[in-house]
Amino acid sequence: MTPKEIYDAALLEVNSLRQRLSMGPLSALPKGIPGDGGNCPIQRALHCIIIEDSSIEWNCYEDAEALGAHGGYSIPTPLALVAFIAAFDDGEFPDLVESET
Repeated sequence: MTPKEIYDAALLEVNSLRQRLSMGPLSALPKGIPGDGGNCPIQRALHCIIIEDSSIEWNCYEDAEALGAHGGYSIPTPLALVAFIAAFDDGEFPDLVESET
């Protein structure tokens, strides 16, 4: 997949998850910090605690349950988001890297 395809798929997935959480859609992913699961664009877009390749951890049980978690605070990370995170951490999206102040 091209970087644009990876980005578009991630934005589509983020907006799908946001809709299920009764959050409005985003027109673009926010900036983030590569290699920091607590400050990546996906984490910021979804307002979750942390995102990893295997799971997304949520702040509250209700959010996790709305997304299909059963008896916990995490859901499996959708493949489109795994691909985006890997590409972001590899420097594929320099415009999304938060600049240090």
